[in-house]
Amino acid sequence: MTLAEKLRFHRTAKGYSQRALAELLGMERSTYSNYETGKTQPSIQDLLRLARLYGVTMESLACEDCIPPGFALPEEMHRHRFKGAIPEQLAAELEKKTME
Repeated sequence: MTLAEKLRFHRTAKGYSQRALAELLGMERSTYSNYETGKTQPSIQDLLRLARLYGVTMESLACEDCIPPGFALPEEMHRHRFKGAIPEQLAAELEKKTME
């Protein structure tokens, strides 16, 4: 799970709009929106502020293998997640997309 996905997950779980969260952090909504789309990465300072706001560690936000409690993976991915492999169907779809 990417940092952008985690930021979106935690923001919506807390019930914040992008605008409200950006105001809390003292930034433009577009700046925060770029964090959630992955266009830009938050500074270490902003990452720390976000982690504190969400009650999580910076490491849990930055770690792509870490999944927030309460986040529901699609069942097919969840079954294979801890086996170190991705489902064959998903692998085929990803391979097809890279060939295009």
